[in-house]
Amino acid sequence: MLKFILMKWFVLIVFVICCYLDVHSQNAYAVKAKAKTVSNDIQQLTKEEKFIKDNFPFIHMADWKAGMRFMVEPDNLGLEATLNLKPYIGKSKFYSEQPLQKDFEWKIFTFVKLEERQVQCKDKPCPRTFVVLDCEGKLFEYEYFDNIEEMRTSNIFTNIDYLVYLDEVDKAKELLLNKTLYILRPLWLEERKGEHGVYGFHQKFVPVKIVNVGLGSSSGPCKMVFKTDSGDEYFLDVRFSETNIGSRVLGVDFSKGFSFDDPHKLYPNISNQIWKLIQESKIQIGMTKEECELTWGKPKDINTDINNETKRDQWVYSSERYLYFKDNRLISIQE
Repeated sequence: MLKFILMKWFVLIVFVICCYLDVHSQNAYAVKAKAKTVSNDIQQLTKEEKFIKDNFPFIHMADWKAGMRFMVEPDNLGLEATLNLKPYIGKSKFYSEQPLQKDFEWKIFTFVKLEERQVQCKDKPCPRTFVVLDCEGKLFEYEYFDNIEEMRTSNIFTNIDYLVYLDEVDKAKELLLNKTLYILRPLWLEERKGEHGVYGFHQKFVPVKIVNVGLGSSSGPCKMVFKTDSGDEYFLDVRFSETNIGSRVLGVDFSKGFSFDDPHKLYPNISNQIWKLIQESKIQIGMTKEECELTWGKPKDINTDINNETKRDQWVYSSERYLYFKDNRLISIQE
């Protein structure tokens, strides 16, 4: 009896579902708009980001082409670091000593090929991919611990230490030499004997002329040397394509370091007096949130308190550095 009742309910449920689908499929008014696939390319790019996208494509290590050139950055700190390269051994089982950065600084490595091999791992063979490069007639290899396809899709940050992608430097020199740009950062590097550069604090959002482009570092491949109106020269190490960069924390993204246009024109409502304070990274009571962000950058955290319909915000920059706003105006500074 119970089995018969369950069967009746099952048939009834199926009948209701079928009727529902049939009615809606035949209803001329039951229509849907085709879902739109939103591409990431639709997002608005700044002029600087578009410049990078159009001229400096990222090339994954798995897609390197024969002839790509890299130069070893100089060992400015005297650390005697080793390159994560080894002399090419092919099918041999033994490596000789790893090369030191200081012995190869300013030398060019040219990409030759990717080579997959099986190596013995404990109780079974394992796939390995070797990036083979030539330096002055000698072959070297970088070992990746899987096959080429896994290398291409992996989220693991892969790079060969201290190798700067030279085509990026050459392209930046071709496109930016003798151009006037606006520098977006207050910290600039200046040359000091025996050092790559020393940071100094300067005005930001001022025009500078690019007078040379050369080898930077694996984190900022392009050393952008620029001259101010006073005739003094400084530099920043910037990155464009991120091909083989050593770190996304170190170095400066070009779009965050320079602007093609005067930034003040983007904020016509900001007075010349306030803009001068912004250029000098100075905060003043009464500034708007927008003006404060231009001056000190985005806060690490924001705490909001609403009391009697009055909104107060605390912008946290560090454990000792805070800004306090009432509605949209700065009312207190703690440093």
